[in-house]
Amino acid sequence: MLWPVGVLLEDAPGTWWVAHVKPRQEKSLARDILVSGGAYFLPMYEATRRSGRRRWKSTLPLFPGYVFLCCADEDHRLAALKTNRIVRFFEVPDQKQIVGELMAIRRLLESSLAIDPYKSLREGHAVPSSHRSAARR
Repeated sequence: MLWPVGVLLEDAPGTWWVAHVKPRQEKSLARDILVSGGAYFLPMYEATRRSGRRRWKSTLPLFPGYVFLCCADEDHRLAALKTNRIVRFFEVPDQKQIVGELMAIRRLLESSLAIDPYKSLREGHAVPSSHRSAARR
């Protein structure tokens, strides 16, 4: 989801920030930003769930806990903080790089490719030795 609709990521006015949000608050923050007239990017994918014989589809955040905000000025950023949905903001030092990466994610979502997000590793989980040695380099 990108708001405002029709605006290209590279043309969004302002500075991109990454907002780490409280659990299950991604869509609510996006709605709040929409009402305030700000710009955001919330990559979503469709998942099918099953319970017994019943199936239903859900639209879920690709990056649970994170929303990308484009703040035109400090007032927009403070307005987002006042929603009480954000745990913290991460400043993005390389705006050109984040825009390029967000554009790549958007192209992937708009393609017909299936998206299956990888579950995050948690502290204490075993990592194959080939990954451990790569991390030390």
